[in-house]
Amino acid sequence: MFGHSAGGLILTLFAEKYTDDNLFGGLLLNSPFYAFNLTRAKRFLLPLSAALGRFFPTLSVKAVLSDEYGRSLHKDSRSDRTYNLN
Repeated sequence: MFGHSAGGLILTLFAEKYTDDNLFGGLLLNSPFYAFNLTRAKRFLLPLSAALGRFFPTLSVKAVLSDEYGRSLHKDSRSDRTYNLN
């Protein structure tokens, strides 16, 4: 079975749950999403934010992606996307 990103996480959990069922012969995981690549402070704030969301469902928090993420998607980084990096 093949899983990519969040599908890799789901497939891993599925395989763990059904280990003895002979449903598949192996797993192929491409960049499985096992954890957030966050600082210690952000790892602390993530579950706190989720808990606050239960009480304040319309509250929004501006998320900012790093500049490197945008550059990685640009044609100069071997992608097919073109846009203004400035």
